[in-house]
Amino acid sequence: MYHITTEKEPGVISGVQTSENGPIEWCTELPETCQLSLGLRKLVTPLLAGLLEVDPQRMWNFERFFQEVTMILSRKVAHVFYVNRVQPLTIYMDPKHRYEELQYLICEQTDMNPANQLILYDNKHLYDLVDSEQPASSYPSTTQRTPLALFSKQDDDISLTLPETPAAKFGSFPALVSVEHDAAVGKSMCSAGHAIKRKIDYFSKCVHLTEYSVVMFIEVMIQELTKLQNRMGHVQSLTSAVSDRFSQLVANHRRFLMLTQMCGGNQESTTQPLRERLEDLVNNKVDAEKSVRDSLCSIVPVVNQLHERVVSGRQLSRQWQQGGNDVNAVERAPNKAATYVTKLRESWQHLLRDRAARTLTFNDEQFHLLEKMKMKETAKCLETLLAAVTATLHHTTDTLADWCKVAKVQRVQLEIEETDVQKHEALLISFQATLSDTEERYHQTLSELLAAIKDKKLQDDPILQAEMQDSGKNKQNEQGDSTKHKDSQKSKKEDINKAKVKLSLQEMCEAQEHVMKLLEENGKIIKSFQRLAVLSDSATTSGK
Repeated sequence: MYHITTEKEPGVISGVQTSENGPIEWCTELPETCQLSLGLRKLVTPLLAGLLEVDPQRMWNFERFFQEVTMILSRKVAHVFYVNRVQPLTIYMDPKHRYEELQYLICEQTDMNPANQLILYDNKHLYDLVDSEQPASSYPSTTQRTPLALFSKQDDDISLTLPETPAAKFGSFPALVSVEHDAAVGKSMCSAGHAIKRKIDYFSKCVHLTEYSVVMFIEVMIQELTKLQNRMGHVQSLTSAVSDRFSQLVANHRRFLMLTQMCGGNQESTTQPLRERLEDLVNNKVDAEKSVRDSLCSIVPVVNQLHERVVSGRQLSRQWQQGGNDVNAVERAPNKAATYVTKLRESWQHLLRDRAARTLTFNDEQFHLLEKMKMKETAKCLETLLAAVTATLHHTTDTLADWCKVAKVQRVQLEIEETDVQKHEALLISFQATLSDTEERYHQTLSELLAAIKDKKLQDDPILQAEMQDSGKNKQNEQGDSTKHKDSQKSKKEDINKAKVKLSLQEMCEAQEHVMKLLEENGKIIKSFQRLAVLSDSATTSGK
């Protein structure tokens, strides 16, 4: 021991010598059979190396030792169940760690890239429960029975990862009574019984946590699909409102063209460019509006089918239940194992008392044989229980492997549909913005067209032009010379021309008033659609 402690290199925490004066096997890490979790081993190993240091320059003092121990005790413990390896993990986080550091610590123990980590807790994604900058000290508390569930987004392979433990094998009692040998064998059987109990506890916990993680994954999928379905409802309403808004613009455009024809020729060279501009403004949006409707039509059936399968049809739940996992029976196994180990210890204690007595009477010898038989039967019960739990764990792992393949397909499809909905929303927002610009330019062009028609009407009709120019003078003449005007006689041709002028003015004014009324109604409709779009956007944001 002196040679081992004085000759070892810095950082070495163990040295094994299997033969006298033989070679020493040095090691800087704890053995795989260590009962400590991998996360705690990483913290304890430097502590042991510091305590076993022989170099005075490297040797730890009490202050350094207590500082390190206090640091370990202050860590935030996060229990994690790695589903793809059916392996419980323990993560020790610094209280100031953030979500990114948690992912890095998980990556250290699983070699899983943070981008591929799907971490669930309390039927939600962990990133929905904690902020990216929130310290680990305020994270929700986890236990070995309610840990974080860790799935791999990329890998759907399932492999059972069991800890390395020493082989647990029960010894056998000799046929003859030997109090010394029987006590030693009884102690060995108790040790093996505890080792088997630890395996049963671990296997039972793995079966329970597998069921726990699968149920949580299914619940999260149902919640996300329900949110996506509600989100699609808002998107459909908004898309319908925008399509109706565009349809109203097209209908008004046709009515405007008919009304403007009443005010002037349809092929006038001065107004033809304005008419063509109106046509282009409307026609250029036809394809864009169709692409928005086509985008929605391609998404809605897929989302509805996925919702029908996973939420209404409970496909993932039925797939898991078809495996026929007897979780309830395994849940009782740790209590049975604890009872068996207690019986082993009680029988061993009886053998110890017999060893202390040295000599046994005939009756005591019979009781001694009875305790040996009881230990043998209890050992068989433990081995049978371990075999049953082991078989259940392997069956559960096989069922999990089949289930994960189906679950991955559904999850990937959900992510694809969420991306498609986001793209459709972006397309819809872009179309809304350009439609508003088109409506504004359309109204401006229509006003220019009406003004051009009016000017053209005045230029083509000299009587109407003279009437408009002399309207002020005629009004004054009518007031000053009313008597003379009444007595004046005009020709029949002039009366007919005046009637035509008045009729033409009246028709143009009525048409222009009707067009302006339609423009006002269209503006009100546009405002109502805009208010509906704002409400739909706010509802979609709250749904997210």
